Amino acid sequence: MKVNKLSGIFIRAAAVLICLVLFSAHLASGMFAKYAVGASGGSNARVASFDVSIEKTADLTFDDSGNGTYKFCVINKNSEVPFLYDIVVRISGTDPSGFFDASEIAGACSDVKLNGEAGTYSESSHCYTFPVSAYLDPGTDSDEYTFSFKKNDLVKINADAAEDVTTTDISIKLDVSAKGTQAN
Repeated sequence: MKVNKLSGIFIRAAAVLICLVLFSAHLASGMFAKYAVGASGGSNARVASFDVSIEKTADLTFDDSGNGTYKFCVINKNSEVPFLYDIVVRISGTDPSGFFDASEIAGACSDVKLNGEAGTYSESSHCYTFPVSAYLDPGTDSDEYTFSFKKNDLVKINADAAEDVTTTDISIKLDVSAKGTQAN
C-alpha cells in the first residue's frame, strides 16, 4: 500500500508541477508579447490647375497681295503655377470648286510666322508648332501674338481639262491652341 500511496502523491505532485509550469509560461509569455508592431499612414497629393484660354484680338484679314494676319492672346486665367507653352496653329480651309483638298490648302500657305519667327510644320497634321521661350506667371498674365502667312494660288494639273486648274477663292480657317507644361 505504501507504494501505491507514494505513486499517487507523485502523480498529484507531477500534475500540480505541470499546471504551475503551464501557468508561469502563460504569465511570462504575456509579459514578452507586449512588443507588438503596428503601422498606419496616409498621403495625399495636390495637383496644380491650369486655366488657359486663347482669345482673338483681331479677325483673320488678307491684304491685296494675299498676306494674311491673325492676332490673338494666350491668357493665364488664375492658374496656380507658371507654365511654358507652345503655340500650335492648324490651317484648314475649303475650296468652293471642290478640286483641292485640305492638305493642299494648308500647303498653299507660305512664309508662315508667329511674331516674325518661323515654326515647324507637320505635314501629317497640317499644323505649325511655335515654341515660346517665355512663360506665363500664376494669376492673370497674358501674351499677345500675331500670326502671319501668305496665301498662294493653288495650281493643279488637270488631266481631264485642256489647262491647269488655278483657284484664289480658298477659304482659310485657323485653329489655334496652346500646349503647356509646368515651369520649374
